[in-house]
Amino acid sequence: MVVGMLEKATSLFKHHRKTTRMLFCPTCSNMLISAMDEETTNNKWTCSICPYQFPMTKQFNTRHKLRRKEVDDVLGGEETWKNVDQTDAECPKCSNLRAFFMQIQIRSADEPMTTFYRCTNAKCANQWVCWRCSAVVSLLRYFSAIAAGVPLGAVYALHFNRRRLEALAIGSYEKHSPLLLALLHHLDHPLFWISLDATTAYAVSKLSRPCAAVYMHNPLTLLTTVARSSVSLQNALVLCAVSLAHRGRALPALTFLSLAGALFMYPAALLPPLIMVLLRRECVLGTARLLSIFLATTTAAVSLSRYIAADWTFLSLYTSLVRVDDLTPNTGVFWYLLVEMFEQFKGFFTLVLQLHTVVVTLTNYCTPNTQHSHRPLLAYTFLAGTLAIFKSYPCIGDVGVFVTLLPLFSDLFQHARHPVFVVALTATAAGLLPLFRYLWLRVVTGNANFYYASTLLWTFSNGLVLTELLYAEARRVFVDRTAHEKIDVSKYDIRQV
Repeated sequence: MVVGMLEKATSLFKHHRKTTRMLFCPTCSNMLISAMDEETTNNKWTCSICPYQFPMTKQFNTRHKLRRKEVDDVLGGEETWKNVDQTDAECPKCSNLRAFFMQIQIRSADEPMTTFYRCTNAKCANQWVCWRCSAVVSLLRYFSAIAAGVPLGAVYALHFNRRRLEALAIGSYEKHSPLLLALLHHLDHPLFWISLDATTAYAVSKLSRPCAAVYMHNPLTLLTTVARSSVSLQNALVLCAVSLAHRGRALPALTFLSLAGALFMYPAALLPPLIMVLLRRECVLGTARLLSIFLATTTAAVSLSRYIAADWTFLSLYTSLVRVDDLTPNTGVFWYLLVEMFEQFKGFFTLVLQLHTVVVTLTNYCTPNTQHSHRPLLAYTFLAGTLAIFKSYPCIGDVGVFVTLLPLFSDLFQHARHPVFVVALTATAAGLLPLFRYLWLRVVTGNANFYYASTLLWTFSNGLVLTELLYAEARRVFVDRTAHEKIDVSKYDIRQV
């Protein structure tokens, strides 16, 4: 009898040894869930509000990725996901930035909680498990995907992925040019992107072999091609245009640039330095004829887009690029400033940011006798770098153009002030971009300030490269002009007046 009473007291004591965890109840979405001790057989989770109980299944003992059916069976199927919150987590299938999430305990209280995500996109409905042990694999996969544009699934008109192909069938051209969608709808194949990359490298080799070597071995360019981003097409058109212009072939050069301008808008700002390159190559056509060719080819590309779309609604693409309607995070500086800005001042700051590109184009390249007029390729490179910084929706692949053209100015490297620091800073910024984004959207241990700090560092490093380029050119001009006067150049410094 005494033994029976002791066994009953022991079992009662074990019954009350519970552990409370922050878990979601599948019925009432309560966050406080109680679990009995491991020693109790048939251990179950018990909600502290409703009497719902569900077993601690052994399917979570493994560290391998669960199949979708297993996740549905454990979490209660479709009804479970209706009562959970949303978070900033990127879907690995469709790149949607919003997802439902649910956390459950793995086997016992000693194990960390595992987060289950489900995409909010009804057409995708992808489910995945965020394992702590797969952080390195996820980071590598994410860094390869980030080349498609840091705002995966939202940086429109500059990035393209498979999810955007649905816009052609739906009839919505507010994110991409109809001509671009039609082109990539039929040519979205790995062989197309490989051939495009090879063609671009061949065209650049006609301009300079070191430039082609830089293009082929640039990791950002390679990742952009692997991600099958439309930025690869943009870079190909821009680089082929300058290569053809350097050889004096005006018609194909202007055709490539006009096509890039019709598809992505911003490359049209490269027209002034491209005309300078053509005129320096003793082109028989004058400036007026070159402008007329560019306008004619651009009109033809826009008319073809109108024919594909069957209306003019696609023109909202260009206005949305100027207004910056989509504030999804990217590698630029627009999104965070406009998110934090008061609504009444948003238009003013958008105008100021957009004027950077216009002012640089007009003051440096359209004015005669500028410091770049004697070296139009330098003007082309500098403006390409400026566009990569001040575009509304930039990505890391945009720097591929001006980085590829930098070997053309090898004579300026000796006049640079801090080349090692600039290279190290750029490499550090490129590594911090995917890391901080991963901490913010995947692990959810950071916030938007983490990622924006990395974008500021990335923008600053690119601007520092352009500043070093201009300083080296100004110093070279000064050295050439004072060479016959036997002046000690080390005593002088180039300063802006």
